[in-house]
Amino acid sequence: MSWIGIFVGRSIAQPAASSPVNLLMKSVAVAGVIGLCFVGVGCFSPEPKSLASDNAASAIPAIKDAAQQNNRSAIPRLITLLDDKDSAIRFAAIQALQQMTAMTMGYNYYDSQIDRQVAIGRWRQWLSDHPK
Repeated sequence: MSWIGIFVGRSIAQPAASSPVNLLMKSVAVAGVIGLCFVGVGCFSPEPKSLASDNAASAIPAIKDAAQQNNRSAIPRLITLLDDKDSAIRFAAIQALQQMTAMTMGYNYYDSQIDRQVAIGRWRQWLSDHPK
């Protein structure tokens, strides 16, 4: 048996079985993969959009919605999200804040945590100077 035969589980000389049982097993396997996709094993987020979510797939659409709707009541939460462990959430949060305020306060989502903290402090100061 060749290395290809080991990979596919049969020798090269052996023809592929096309019996109804094998076709049924292949169909069940494909349906199982598709089914896993639909129950949320990685194809999409079953969680609704939410600024409070720790899941980027749920938080980022909510962040984008807040920016598009110029939802200024979301600004305190967006400032909090600048310190999220997920860089994608941090990126979305600063993009939303910049869209709503035309400022970044020197914040870069990819900076070290120490550098981000300095800029987040500027955002918090700005927020206290500009309450709602």
